[in-house]
Amino acid sequence: MGKTEIMPLYFDTAATTRVAPEVLAAMVEALESSTAFANPSSAEHLPGREVANAIAAARSSIARELGVSAEEILFTSGATESINLALQGITRGYASHGRHIADRTRRHARLLRRAGAPGCPNGPRATTPSWSWPSRCSTP
Repeated sequence: MGKTEIMPLYFDTAATTRVAPEVLAAMVEALESSTAFANPSSAEHLPGREVANAIAAARSSIARELGVSAEEILFTSGATESINLALQGITRGYASHGRHIADRTRRHARLLRRAGAPGCPNGPRATTPSWSWPSRCSTP
């Protein structure tokens, strides 16, 4: 009998996930481009415009898939920047409902501390409850 290959199981997809083959192919194509190094904000030269056009096409493609406008798609450098952006939007959009954020995950507590820091006078009050889902909330 042949040897059975054991495939490892990976459950930490909150940290990262396997890249879909079609995404990988698109990334390789973009990175192998002769203009991949260019700054998309430098519209005064052709390589910069080509990269800006590629980013705009990617944004439009994602928007189409999600059924939203391209202007609603924002690219960030990672989770921390994304969460910070979301917190800013939430606190501004719901400012009339109160100024308190409670985060039970503790994964990005630094962002919440920043949100309520003295250097951010307009930021919300941020707390991390001592309970976690599915525990019951109890009073001290």
